[in-house]
Amino acid sequence: MVTLGNDFPPRAHYLVRWYGIRDFLVISPNPDDQIVGTEDRAKLLLSSVCLALSNSKCPLPAFVQMHHPQEKLCFGACIGGGFTTYFDMVHIVHIPPVCGTLSGLISLFKTKMSYSSQVALPPVDITIRFTYLINEWAPYAWPQLPPDITEELESTESFDLGKIPFGALEDPISEVQLSVTWPSLPEDVIIDSDVHSDLRPTSAPKWSVRMRWNDSPQCLMEDYLQHFVQLCDKKTTLNPASKNVFTEDEASARANFRDVLDRMAPQTALPVSFGALPRSAPEKVHDPHPNILGNEVLMETMGYIFLSSDDDQFEDKASFDDGMDVEPRLENMSTNTKLLELKENLCTMKTTHPGSLVWKLALASSYIYHKWGDSGAVEQLWVKVVSEIRHSWDNNYMLPRLEPGAPNLATCLLHQKLQMLNCCIERKMKRERRQKAVNVSAQAKSGSSESDEDEFYECPDEFRDEAKKDSTGTKHDLSPAGEVLPKPSETVGEGILRQCGNMTLLGTLKPLYIPVTQEPVPMTEDMLEEHAEALVQLGSNPEGAALRARMQSACLLSDMEAFKAANPGACLGDFVRWYSPRDWIAAVIDEVTGETQQEGHLSPRMQLPGNTWQEVWDTARPVPAHRQKRLFDDTKEAEKVLHYLISMGPASIASQLMPVLVHCALAQILDKANNGPPSLVATLEHIITKISTQLRGKAPKYKEILRLLYDAEVAIVRGESLRQKFDSMPHTDESSTGTGDPYPKQQPLTGKRRHSSENSPECQLRSFVLDLLEKPEADVPGAGKGPVGKVISKLFVDSQKIADTTPEAEHVSDYRFPVPVGREYILRARYARPTPASRPTPQRMYCVMAGNDFRLAGAFTNDLVFY
Repeated sequence: MVTLGNDFPPRAHYLVRWYGIRDFLVISPNPDDQIVGTEDRAKLLLSSVCLALSNSKCPLPAFVQMHHPQEKLCFGACIGGGFTTYFDMVHIVHIPPVCGTLSGLISLFKTKMSYSSQVALPPVDITIRFTYLINEWAPYAWPQLPPDITEELESTESFDLGKIPFGALEDPISEVQLSVTWPSLPEDVIIDSDVHSDLRPTSAPKWSVRMRWNDSPQCLMEDYLQHFVQLCDKKTTLNPASKNVFTEDEASARANFRDVLDRMAPQTALPVSFGALPRSAPEKVHDPHPNILGNEVLMETMGYIFLSSDDDQFEDKASFDDGMDVEPRLENMSTNTKLLELKENLCTMKTTHPGSLVWKLALASSYIYHKWGDSGAVEQLWVKVVSEIRHSWDNNYMLPRLEPGAPNLATCLLHQKLQMLNCCIERKMKRERRQKAVNVSAQAKSGSSESDEDEFYECPDEFRDEAKKDSTGTKHDLSPAGEVLPKPSETVGEGILRQCGNMTLLGTLKPLYIPVTQEPVPMTEDMLEEHAEALVQLGSNPEGAALRARMQSACLLSDMEAFKAANPGACLGDFVRWYSPRDWIAAVIDEVTGETQQEGHLSPRMQLPGNTWQEVWDTARPVPAHRQKRLFDDTKEAEKVLHYLISMGPASIASQLMPVLVHCALAQILDKANNGPPSLVATLEHIITKISTQLRGKAPKYKEILRLLYDAEVAIVRGESLRQKFDSMPHTDESSTGTGDPYPKQQPLTGKRRHSSENSPECQLRSFVLDLLEKPEADVPGAGKGPVGKVISKLFVDSQKIADTTPEAEHVSDYRFPVPVGREYILRARYARPTPASRPTPQRMYCVMAGNDFRLAGAFTNDLVFY
């Protein structure tokens, strides 16, 4: 009760705040039982409590709850050490005139302590706290403007397609509470009466600020993502008529083909009829959906998705650097390093990399759906996108912003599908270039129009048997392509890439050559699942096992045939030495004599009966890679990808793109994380881990994911709101103490600035804002005379100007602090009770006045030994 450290705790039980105690017991009736509604019943219970405390020698104060718990009305007692402290309370809904000032409270406190008017009373120590409130802000205090719907519907220029909307539509700060405190004042050094008061906020030695936040402010990112998630639940499919859009280009090409033939034909030629030509769709397609987007918006969006830019690779890094100020980077290097690590961790999410084709497609699709609110708009965009992808395949254009190589299984399925299509385009381009080169070479040699070097062509099975015999009836080996192969003894190596070091064929001195082999077959994760499921369904019977081995050894057979073609007369041991060196046991040679003690041989597993490698080697024929049947049919796989894309409905499209949008949102949150509290970094680390786990599952819980993103967004917009309020206020100059504008200098709180010391106003403001975000109550350095205090004073003065709507307000130039919304007084003294012979004991009375609410809480101690 005497310690000043227990005064006005930021977060504590109301009994702690009113009596300054830390440990206590509260006895309250069961909610189903009758409440303690009368004072007599409360005194009876308190008497029983005092008896129990005395018998148990419990030193803790005990309280009896009266009326409803929301009324916060308790009576209590504490017995121990030869003293008894009684805790009394008064709560009324109006302020008595005699208790409205400090002088009246001091008089009441002394009257309660004294037992005789002839005894001199000790001096009273007083702690005072006034609370001021701001809940109305100046127009510049919140930067987020509502979107202009009319402008947005006209074009995409009013919205950045590369960003998700971010921020709060309403101020996340509900109110700011400023508490000014005068701690431990003697009663004779301050006057507070009906006539005069010395309690001015600017004279208080201690200021503290508490924030009241809006519980659930409406945020743009949360609304944006929530709206797109709803599309995932719509049970709609792509309109069949929309698929016919792909045939428009074919119809146009067919018309051009007719014009060319007409110009080539002579004048007397009969008209050519194209009725027998196959047609996949009518030339004029009737689309039941109207042109929702419009050509201008559609072309702008398609340009954003497909047109490559040299700055794309720097887009993600630049956005992150723009979100960090120069000064905080120098001051808090560890935090920024952690943010960079978290940004790198985002690359491990099963989505796509920033700036990729799928990344831009997700942002564009979500924007289209958010603006038009119709799944038909997404369908129209998707049809146009797939049509462009089909055009890229037909004309050998690589899809932009996709990493080369086989599909990356660490990315989302849509990204893998587009990578697969790029693989098909690349294989197709290589095949066509090689075929063109072969044709040119053949024409240069013999003028022939055909070439034997056709790569990976298919041969019907019915022609193979006919070609097995020549004119003399002699049988020859055939390649998988149906060509007659010469005998190995009559040929030299073919399809050689390079020599394999100094290795030679076993039993000969011929060098061992590495053959040119077919590239591995790229596969997406759904193809791998289908392949694994097909292998499982073959069963465990001998026929199934043989077929399974044949399916798994297709690539091995191709490599063996290429090896045999490059190394005529080679054996399985030669192949194993190159292909799987661990399965070859090298020869043992005596180091002294140099004699071979043990010849090199295959590993035991390679010598087992029925070994697959031996069986495949026996069936393999010497066929170079360019004459083999293709392991990877790029045309077939490309058509599969295109069919997969056009078969997706709006819900499937949204389900494929939603994980990418979550990744975009996380990247944007990390860009702005420096505007939030320091603890947000650890929170984001937990959020990223949890979301990464969710996105790797079959059915991510987007409701939980969006809640995590919303919490991070709210934390950031709170920091932005605080910074905006302090940044928009002119910072004070300590040398300006005269008349005129006391805020002559305008210096930004954020952004790039020059080097400043830790005691500079900018650093103090920045540190104060961080304290407000992290702590329930933040102390103001320098109170009202410091730079932070002067900015706060200006906020309150401007708020009072806004609240004053009287006609006389225009002529008022000297605005001061408003009337406090709450006044708190703590009166302390040491006084001998109940008699002058008693030992001096601590006496305390707490008073709070808020509006018409008045509460007194007294703790008066009696000496039980000397009375």
